[in-house]
Amino acid sequence: MSIKSFFHASLQEQDPEIFKAIQAEKQRQQEHVELIASENIVSKAVLEAQGSILTNKYAEGYAGRRYYGGCQFVDVAENLAIEWAKKLFQCQRTISLGRPSKPGRFFDLINPRDKFMGMSLSAGGHLTHGSPVTISGKWFQPVAYGVTPEGWIDYDEVEHITLAEKPKLILAGGSAYPRFREIVDKVGAYLKVDKNKSKISPLKAILYVYKEQSKSFPCIYFVRLFYIIYSLLLTGLSLLPFFLRLNTLFSFL
Repeated sequence: MSIKSFFHASLQEQDPEIFKAIQAEKQRQQEHVELIASENIVSKAVLEAQGSILTNKYAEGYAGRRYYGGCQFVDVAENLAIEWAKKLFQCQRTISLGRPSKPGRFFDLINPRDKFMGMSLSAGGHLTHGSPVTISGKWFQPVAYGVTPEGWIDYDEVEHITLAEKPKLILAGGSAYPRFREIVDKVGAYLKVDKNKSKISPLKAILYVYKEQSKSFPCIYFVRLFYIIYSLLLTGLSLLPFFLRLNTLFSFL
């Protein structure tokens, strides 16, 4: 590989097979609807930022207090992201998100070997809800709650387990907050809600844009179009089992 090709050759030129796989994945995403909670579809601008020259820079630590030099422009980008996040979610400060930050939240609230409760992995719970391969399962004592055969949380069972085990921390989903709040308060535990950022954040962003640019004619219709499409999608998904049964019936005819 020459110096010129190292800096100027495209992925298609350097590795056609990888390029072909990426293009196939792009087509798959365009042709399929997936309801995977941790996935999201990003804009072209986000893809450009994720694959930018910032990839070359190692920036450990906080903006303005890095362990390495040459981070002044990375700091600019990170500070902008922080300010936008604070403005979008109307908060005074931000913290890191995702699986690596969850152990920090555990240590903020409880001590090693303390008991906590989360949804079992077999019922759809996350690895960080007590799996033995994660810090939550190795350093703390996990207690699990499950779901009924129909896939619903049995809150009476959750309350029974809570009163019997008396965990100091309980993990739940955002939509289950009201019921879990009542149960948690009975034992004086902490309640940590895993709000799904891939679902909540885009809706929050859309509402923020609508609020800030409500007088803009294109913006109003963009938001309305978004909710129409979103509603149609939810309606279609709710009817999906019906159409699948029809397809099964027709296959026998």
